[in-house]
Amino acid sequence: MVRVARANDSAVGVSDPVSISIDGNEVVKNNGTTVNGTPVGERKNVFCFDDVAVDGEFEVKVDASEGSHVYINNNPETSVTYDKIPGHDIVRVIVQNDECEPLIYVFNLRQMTEDEKAAAAVDALIEAIGDPAEVTLGSAAAITAAEEAYNALTEDQKALVSKTNDLTAARTKYDELAAAADKAKKDQAAAKGVDDAIEALGEVLLKDEAAVVAARAAYNALTDDQRALVKNEDALKAAEAKIAQLKEDTPKAQAVEKQIAAIGEVTKYKEEEIQSARIAYEALTDSQKALVGNLAVLEAAEKALEDLKSGSGSDDTIKVTFRLIGSTKSTQDVDLSKGEEGYYTAEYQNWIKTRTYTMHSDDSVYDLFVKATGDAGIESKGANKGYVSAVKAPDSLGGYWLEEFTNGTYSGWMYTMDGKHTNAIKDQKLKDGADVVFHYVNDYRYEVEDWFDEPAYPAAATDGEFYNRWLEAADVRPGSQGGTTPVDPAAEQPVETPENPGGAADRFIDVEANDWFAGSVDYAVEKGFMTGTGADTFSPDKELTRGMLVSMLYSLEGVPAEDGKTAFGDVKTSDWFAKGVDWAVENGVAAGYGENFGPDDDITREQMVVMLYGYAKLKGYTLAEGADLSAYKDTDEISTWALEAVRWAKGANLITGRSADMLAPKGTTTRAEAATILRNFLENVAK
Repeated sequence: MVRVARANDSAVGVSDPVSISIDGNEVVKNNGTTVNGTPVGERKNVFCFDDVAVDGEFEVKVDASEGSHVYINNNPETSVTYDKIPGHDIVRVIVQNDECEPLIYVFNLRQMTEDEKAAAAVDALIEAIGDPAEVTLGSAAAITAAEEAYNALTEDQKALVSKTNDLTAARTKYDELAAAADKAKKDQAAAKGVDDAIEALGEVLLKDEAAVVAARAAYNALTDDQRALVKNEDALKAAEAKIAQLKEDTPKAQAVEKQIAAIGEVTKYKEEEIQSARIAYEALTDSQKALVGNLAVLEAAEKALEDLKSGSGSDDTIKVTFRLIGSTKSTQDVDLSKGEEGYYTAEYQNWIKTRTYTMHSDDSVYDLFVKATGDAGIESKGANKGYVSAVKAPDSLGGYWLEEFTNGTYSGWMYTMDGKHTNAIKDQKLKDGADVVFHYVNDYRYEVEDWFDEPAYPAAATDGEFYNRWLEAADVRPGSQGGTTPVDPAAEQPVETPENPGGAADRFIDVEANDWFAGSVDYAVEKGFMTGTGADTFSPDKELTRGMLVSMLYSLEGVPAEDGKTAFGDVKTSDWFAKGVDWAVENGVAAGYGENFGPDDDITREQMVVMLYGYAKLKGYTLAEGADLSAYKDTDEISTWALEAVRWAKGANLITGRSADMLAPKGTTTRAEAATILRNFLENVAK
């Protein structure tokens, strides 16, 4: 029983709100303003709580403001522990602050059921998790323990758990943290993968372009969050810039490398080539020079040339002739002990037509061989060591390597000077008027009349049937006539009639009066659309380049005003062909390869006729009807964009096949062929 004095005339207020926990459960909460108790009668400060369950020993704890008077079952304490429910099954709590009206709470107790105990245990586990807002990744074990305990309850027990919302909130917070951590881990891994790919690029070369592109693609595939974690993007940008620079620089550097490599064996006659290579190298930018891998070869060539020039060589000149005779490949080892059958289809062919060369009086056969094969663009092996072991056939004859033993045990390369096999090529000095014939021999036992007396390598022929058989090959330009072995020595050989005796032969030492192109060379020089390649050379066998042809057409057009400022990366304003390129592209006569024009590329036969076709249309010439090309086996090799022009060129008699059934559209064009085609063009089309 609580006795309460009646209120006086003035209000004194109510004691501060409180929080009351019984057996760990907050029965009165929210600062006492929200309670589960029922007010007694009309009193607003007395609350009764029914059915408050406890389990064995329990604690009653009151949280009131400082200075409040608290009584628990008449005990002036804020916390009282009971070992069991009091006999009257009641706990009464009174809270009073100074003169304020007290708050009175009456709790009717009962013993907790087994279901309530199970639920309370789960509530305790949930309570152990802490404030859901403060959950961390370290809370996983506590959350899992509470969830497992909750899931183990019966449905009735679950209904008694009071903190399920806290457990749900804790799990939600933890899952958000775990998802964020997993995302961060994946983002870090993705960014690291890109960083590793960029770092692996190292010193970037042009061959690394695919790796750089792949690294950029990997970076672009990242999310914004992942990209923010990449540390090496600046290095990737630098690699991309380097690749772009290399793509611009490499073709120019490679062109110079090719020019240096073409110098080959250094002789007194390579000065112009060496100087040209040096000029080309010095015209490069620093970044382009760094890409030239054979600069040491150029420097060595310059030193070797200087040594030759500073030596005791004679300034006296002599005139000598040179011819190179090769052979087709045999189907099996040549054995002339079996007679003509023993050639097994091997036939001698002329690879360099007889030509007169101006040499120094102290030059050797080696000097002549290097000069002659260099002028003709024919590759060889071993000359620098004093013995020619292999020579590559001209492209028009197949471009195969013919080496020692290619056609059998007794085959290989030899030479004669004035009809005699003499010393090693570096030991044999030339003499004025000397006639040098380098030749392949298929079976030296029978073919070499002046074979030395050597028991280990005996000569087998006695009747001269096969002596010097290589000389039976017609002395014509490569590809103009087939091989000759076997052949009837008594048969009359055709004689070429000079097209224009004198003229070019007098002007150029590499053009003979009876050359099929001599008249065309004269015509080209007189018309001014071609000049020599040196003071006394025309280089008829030199491949024509794209830059040369557009310059020739530009000359035919009268050299109209052009600034030479083309849009091509491989054409500079200062290049001798720049204005020709500019004019040709501007007028639809020629086109480039994307960003480049390829001025130093050897022009193919189909490219040449396409340019002539474009020029003819530019000039408004009457165009011949296109010819039927069905007789040629290689028409499928003609590019689609060139087919119309090739038919026109054949119909206008500008070109013929390289053989009766081969047009060779992808074949290159020599300067001699270009002179002839342009002559035909001017005489038959431009009218």
